[in-house]
Amino acid sequence: MPVAFFNGLFAAFVVYSIYLRDPHHPLNRSFLFWGISVGGWSLIYSVWAIADNAVLAERLVRTHMMFEAFIPATFFHFSINFTQNDFTVELEIYKH
Repeated sequence: MPVAFFNGLFAAFVVYSIYLRDPHHPLNRSFLFWGISVGGWSLIYSVWAIADNAVLAERLVRTHMMFEAFIPATFFHFSINFTQNDFTVELEIYKH
């Protein structure tokens, strides 16, 4: 078994134990989504590494990339909740 499998299991354990402390807190929810992205990426990577045929390996790589694509966005939301910033985008429209 690749190390990524144990990394994914440990990430799932840590994420769910933190989430279950207070499921309604926005910080715990955003950490859950980030942890699912990282844990899913790691678990799919470990299964891809031991795939025995090309079709399965291609499907696993595509699923792996799906989880990988969500890591930056979910980490951004977690960091905004962690720092308690009110991140709003203000648009200024200039009238000429």
